[in-house]
Amino acid sequence: MPETLVSDNGTQFTSAEFKNFCLENGIQHIFLPPYHPQSNGQAERFVDTFKRSLLKLKGERTLSEVLQTFLLTYRTTPNPGLEGSKSPAELCLGRKLRTSLSLLKPTVPDKSLDINTTMERQFNRILEPGGEP
Repeated sequence: MPETLVSDNGTQFTSAEFKNFCLENGIQHIFLPPYHPQSNGQAERFVDTFKRSLLKLKGERTLSEVLQTFLLTYRTTPNPGLEGSKSPAELCLGRKLRTSLSLLKPTVPDKSLDINTTMERQFNRILEPGGEP
C-alpha cells in the first residue's frame, strides 16, 4: 500500500468509501487543485506517452497485445531520473530483462578490466627483484 496518494477531485476519489479506505490503511490522500492538470505533471506526462504509444502500436494487434508491448517497452527503458539511470524493471527485479532488442545486440564483455589486470601483473613483475619485463 502506498503511504501517500495524489489525485484529482474526481468523484471516485472524494467518496466517503474511498476516504474510509485511506484512513483504515494509513494512506495520506492529497488532492490537486481543480482544473489544473499541470499540478500532476508526472502523471500527465505518462498519459501523454501512453496515448502516443497506443497510436503507434495499434494496427492488427489486439488491445491486450498492444498493452503488453507498451508495458514491456516502458518498464525496460532506462530512465535518467532513476538511480543509476536504470530501467524500472531493473530497479524492481535487480537485473536487466531480455527484450528483442537485447537479443539483436549481443552483450560484449568489458575487456578493459582484463587489460588493466594484465598491465598490473606486468608492472608488478618488473618491480619484483630479478623480475623481467
